[in-house]
This record gives sequence, C-alpha cells and structure tokens, in this order.
Amino acid sequence: MNKYFLLDNREKVFFKIPKGWILSTHFMPERKSAEENIQDMLQRALSSPISSPPLKETIKPQGRVALLVDDGTRPTPVHLILPPLLAVIHDLGVPQDQVDIILALGTHARLSQEEIERRLGSEVYRNYRITQHDSRAPDLVPVGVLEGSPVKINALAACADVKIGIGTILPHPCGFGGGPKIVMPGISDFESIMEHHLSHLDHPSSHIGMIEGNPFYEGMAKTARMAGLNCIINCIVDGFEQIIDIVFGDPLEAHKAGVERGGAFYQVPIKEEADLTLISAYPHNHGPQIFKPLIPASHATKEGGTIIMVAHCQGGLPPFFINILEKIRTEARNDLQGFVKECLKERKPVLPEASIDFNMAIFSLFLHTGNISIILVCPDIRKRDIERMGFEAEESLQDAISREAKRRPNATLNIFPAGGVLVPIKS
Repeated sequence: MNKYFLLDNREKVFFKIPKGWILSTHFMPERKSAEENIQDMLQRALSSPISSPPLKETIKPQGRVALLVDDGTRPTPVHLILPPLLAVIHDLGVPQDQVDIILALGTHARLSQEEIERRLGSEVYRNYRITQHDSRAPDLVPVGVLEGSPVKINALAACADVKIGIGTILPHPCGFGGGPKIVMPGISDFESIMEHHLSHLDHPSSHIGMIEGNPFYEGMAKTARMAGLNCIINCIVDGFEQIIDIVFGDPLEAHKAGVERGGAFYQVPIKEEADLTLISAYPHNHGPQIFKPLIPASHATKEGGTIIMVAHCQGGLPPFFINILEKIRTEARNDLQGFVKECLKERKPVLPEASIDFNMAIFSLFLHTGNISIILVCPDIRKRDIERMGFEAEESLQDAISREAKRRPNATLNIFPAGGVLVPIKS
C-alpha cells in the first residue's frame, strides 16, 4: 500500500517512491479543532489586549472609527467578526454614521458588490458605509516618509480617531501576513507600495516566516505607526487555514504574539536541501496563487534540483500571466535571477499596469526558482501553456515521478503534502 500522498483540492493523491530515492524530510501540517466559536474567541481576545489599552479606553463617544478589513484572498471570517465588534463599538457611544468599513485592497482588484456582501455579511453590507481602497486615489493623505519616499494612506482612515485592522496571520513570501500589512500595502498609495516591496524583495532577511530583522516587515511596521493604526484583531489558523484563535492589541506586539502561537503549525525543520521536492499547491487553487508554494519549496531544494508540484487552478491562468512568464524567460537569456535583480535595482515592475503583488509573485518565483527545474501536474492548465511558462508538464504525479527517476535514479527527497502552508527552517 502507498503511504505517501500529496493533497490536491482536499483529496489525497498517493504515489510510490522509486527505490533509489532517499527520504529526507516529510511534513504533514497539523489540523487542530477549535475549542470555541469565532464570537467567543473574539470576546476573549478583546478582554485580554496585548500591549494596548482595551477598546473602552481607546474609543470615545461620538468618535470616528475606521475598520480596515482584508479581502477574499485571505481566510479571515470578516462576516462573523464584524457584528459583535460593531456592537461593542456602538455600546461605547459611537453612532453608526461615524463608522467606516474600508476594504484594505492594497493594489488588488476591486470586489464586486456580491463579493463585498459575502465578505462582510448582509446586515453589515446593507447598513454601513463601505469603501474599497484605491491606491491611486487623488485624495490620499500624506502621513510620513519611508526610506526617503513619501507615504500616503486612505483619506477616510486618515481622518478616523481610531483605526482597527482586521486580518489573518499567514506565512508570506517575505515574512508573515497580518499585523501592519493591513496598512502597508492595505491602505497605502501605489508608489510607496511599489518602492517598499521592490526595494526589499531580494534582501536575505526578507524571508518567509521571518519578522525579526526583516526590512520588509520593518517598513510595514513603520508605516502602520505613521498611519496611527491603533490596534489589530488577527486570526490564527492551523495548517489547513481553520481559525483556532484570535489575538487583539498593539499592531506589532499582538501580531508577534500571534506569529509565535501560530508559527508552529507551519514551521518545518529542514535536515538538508534535497535533490527533489514533492509538494502540492494546497490550499491555493486560484490563478497565479498556485505558484506561491514554489517559493518555500525552493528553500528546501538544492541548486539544480527539481520541484514536482500538483495543483488545481480554478478557472485556469489569465493569458497575460502566461505571456509575461514566457517573455521574461526569453529576455533573461538563461539568467533569470540576474534579470530579476536588475529589475528590482531599477524599481521596474515587469508589468506596470498590473498590481504590485502580481509583479512581486513573478519576481519571487524567478528569484527563488531560477536554477531549479519545475514539473507541474495541473489538469486545469494546457500542457503547451505550462511549457511556455518554462515548466515541464505531466498528466499525473506518478508520471512526473517516473520521468524524474529516469534522470535521477538516486536522489534525496523532501515531501510536503500541503505546500501552501510551509515555512522551511534550516535545522
């Protein structure tokens, strides 16, 4: 019986390991059942603030409150958090017309009205003032200077007496999500986002799962302080993105506490960089998001090694994504990392009209996997398109393994069944 598998769209895809392959690291994320419902977690968090005063000392009657919430690319149960939080805010004397709910999109695409209603819940959607942040809006308000460049934020947030960030702590290619990220890039201007993101992407400490000494994180933290972010409500998730706890308090200290509590679900001690890494894109299954796991997987794979990734990609990939990857590989002339570094040095996005996070995804992909071969098993993307992007394509995981076994009859191997929740730690 095959005992090894990768998770593909919540299903297990079993496979056999060739005799000449030696297993180095095998990590399956932990699934933990929550002991409380979301509302109880929230009430407990609000009653135990981390390094900040309670809301009753922060919010004043008749004051203006801005609630900054993340979008659908994160698993935050915003529709469950907002009603009890708003009840607390109103009990403290803030009327409904003094509350603004701001979707902190950064440079992400705007949501449809149906998506907003699902995100916030029908009652909140119908009864509150809701704004989607526009990073190019003409009325953004200057709040300070970050590394020589001015930073502007959303005007409604800037005018609020109290700003509360609502999000989820998740591994990010340059550290961890949540915390100050709700401001930078969440409600910041396009130019400062681009300058911040591109200037720190290739720094050795801008590393997945790292916040201490990380200039990418430090830039976000400074921006959050300049913007006057009072506090955060951040969800902690297990290795399958199920909410297991909530932290509330100071934007940096509460975030660090959440990272410490949740980090154990993702951190994987890597004995050695292996010749081969087998991963799935799970839980990512939308568009370019499926390529995120290739970045942590690259940290567990030798230069010149191979990553085999299984993925589902709902709706396929946008044609422009495939085109730009093909174009970059052509222009780079076998020096992908050199090409990316030069673009970063010049602060030049590869696709200026696209979002910064889209450009970041492309840069990160090539920066970390430039010297690693990638075999993609994805029924939702045509073989020809996979090859145009510079990857190899196979119809099944076992076919990909057999193909690689012919090239590497003897090899070391890492297996990560859920590559999207992986933070490799060199042991």
